[in-house]
Amino acid sequence: MQTFLSPLLGKPDTAWGSRRQQGATPRAPGNFSSNSADFLGSATAMSLAALGASYIGCRCLSRPWRNTCPAFPKAAKAAHTRGLRHVAVRSLFKKFFEKEDTDIMHDTLKQPSAVDNHRVAVCGFPKDEITKDLISRLEKTSKSLQWISLADAPDLVLEMEEKLAGCDVAIICPPRSEEGVTALSATLAGLRSVLSGLPNGLRKVVLLSQVSAQRSRLGSFIPFFRQYRGASWDDIEHELMSAARTCCPLQAVIIRIGTHCSQVPSAVRCLPLDQVIDGSTSSAVAAQAIFHALEFGVDTSFAVVEEPFGLEVPSRSQSWSELLLPFVGPELWRAEVDDAHRAAMFVQSWAEEFFREGKGALRFGVKTPVDMRKTATGVILKYRPPTAKARFEDLQEGGIEFIAEIPSVGHARLRAKRCAYGWKVSCKRNSEKALMHKFAQDWAQGEGFHRQFSPSSPEVSDEILTER
Repeated sequence: MQTFLSPLLGKPDTAWGSRRQQGATPRAPGNFSSNSADFLGSATAMSLAALGASYIGCRCLSRPWRNTCPAFPKAAKAAHTRGLRHVAVRSLFKKFFEKEDTDIMHDTLKQPSAVDNHRVAVCGFPKDEITKDLISRLEKTSKSLQWISLADAPDLVLEMEEKLAGCDVAIICPPRSEEGVTALSATLAGLRSVLSGLPNGLRKVVLLSQVSAQRSRLGSFIPFFRQYRGASWDDIEHELMSAARTCCPLQAVIIRIGTHCSQVPSAVRCLPLDQVIDGSTSSAVAAQAIFHALEFGVDTSFAVVEEPFGLEVPSRSQSWSELLLPFVGPELWRAEVDDAHRAAMFVQSWAEEFFREGKGALRFGVKTPVDMRKTATGVILKYRPPTAKARFEDLQEGGIEFIAEIPSVGHARLRAKRCAYGWKVSCKRNSEKALMHKFAQDWAQGEGFHRQFSPSSPEVSDEILTER
């Protein structure tokens, strides 16, 4: 961060105007026309001087700004020599930051419904309320809908692949835990039959589970000692995750819900699995969570619970797109910004400074080489191991995407989420942690710089804030 802030705040160039200090006199105007060689030499010298001044000026700005404010270097140096550096910077920044942000995405998840393009297979029990509600929603939107009863699935093992042919998504809807262990045993047997007959085109399985499902070390590694208790939610989740590790490529998404509750006005919360151990969820909300997770392309497991109004919970008006947005990726970092366009340009300049070709990120802890590509709303960083020879578009070793956006409701924001993780690619948590730590530090420093030099600031201090 100091790299692209220091030129704007450093001392004036001591070589500026050195020719005048040495007593050099300008060439008389008549000499240009009397000698053509002198004229060409002078023109060449002036051109080289102009190029050199432009280069020095461009180094004083980050790369996106040099195309936006070409007159900044000259005006900044003039203001600096007059002792009016802060006034010049504030006036020029005001002109720059008022630029209209025409390329920023205004609604990240406001797009045609993804359900319309899916052929969905719903596997459940016909009398279950959640299953009936979900089917009624899918019948209006999905391209094709296939019903499979989990109670009859063990008898249809040989026909399962034929029944699932053409489907690209399967939804598993077990009954609630109130139905007892017998229903869970039937669900587990039916799930095994469905997973044994998955066709090649089926790429995603969504499983409805319970927040009480917490996998224990004993149950994961020595399942023999749990057989006497019958099937559990942990066994059902474990069966799906085992299939996801062996079936190529299969994406498994688990949606956990709480105990049954009546449908009363309440606030819906979508949280990571490890943050919910108890709660309640109505059947209608559970069906909506499955439907919208499929609609918005959620690829990370989550839990959905309801809480009465009056507690510290999200607003009732919050849409499902906003509730599920952190689970597309998933999301790693988020911050509200004053100007989405400026945030996008900042993250592009930051990525170019540290990750463009020829730059090494090992110095701040990112061990895996990184490639970058600018987008209309930010930048995409992808990990490229030394053995990877694929193009940038085909890299599937993981990465991080920065997105500046303006939602339909709320403030503009900058988000970072995971991207480009292929099947069975391990998450590069150490490199990810080091990269996000570096960005968070530079973002805080950049925000402090912007607050000091923004046109709305009443005064400009000589110090640069290093922490938010």
